Amino acid sequence: MQAAREYVRALSSPDDTEPLPASTNSGLLQRMTNTACATYESALLEYDEIPPTSEPVCILGNEYSAIYDLDDIRKVFYSKMWMTYRKGFPSIGGIGPTTDTGWGCMLRCGQMLLAQTLVHRHLGRGWQHNPKLLDPTYLKILQLFQDKKSSTYSIHQIAQMGVTEGKPVGSWFGPNTVAQVSRCVLRRSAVFLSWWRGQAVDPCTWGRGQAVDLWA
Repeated sequence: MQAAREYVRALSSPDDTEPLPASTNSGLLQRMTNTACATYESALLEYDEIPPTSEPVCILGNEYSAIYDLDDIRKVFYSKMWMTYRKGFPSIGGIGPTTDTGWGCMLRCGQMLLAQTLVHRHLGRGWQHNPKLLDPTYLKILQLFQDKKSSTYSIHQIAQMGVTEGKPVGSWFGPNTVAQVSRCVLRRSAVFLSWWRGQAVDPCTWGRGQAVDLWA
């Protein structure tokens, strides 16, 4: 439940028209979290404890022991962005769906990949979330994925961009489609991407070496 309460901040705002300021206090964040949790299916907030096993637990290339490193595993897990099915967000396109249950899984995977890349880029590969010390950069990243049209990498933006790939809003995406659509969403936000390197870039013209260098 703690992990769920931390990560739903990426998907909810006390005001659907205003971004969350970096100076937001913990009380407001708690109210946001409570509101966001109410829009999740209850089953999604339940998870099993990590079972004891002699096999190594691998998280993004790092190995941990489920017997001796359980606290470290929890800290790493809680520091990863989690986007999943929601209900009750503003309708996509004004008349479209208000939930992505049943079709949004791959879109959420694309969001998580991009969010983790931003965390890696701006906060470091080994960064861990501390709920008692809210990093302004972390909050800035979270704002980009709120479930509303004005957020740069919202499900609204991704779903509507999918129409250009022949996918009506509410359609399931395959891995290739979400990659192509994410690329186009990134291209539209090229001005924002200047935050990454201090200069505007066009993701649609990247070569493999450039992408590796940018995300390293």
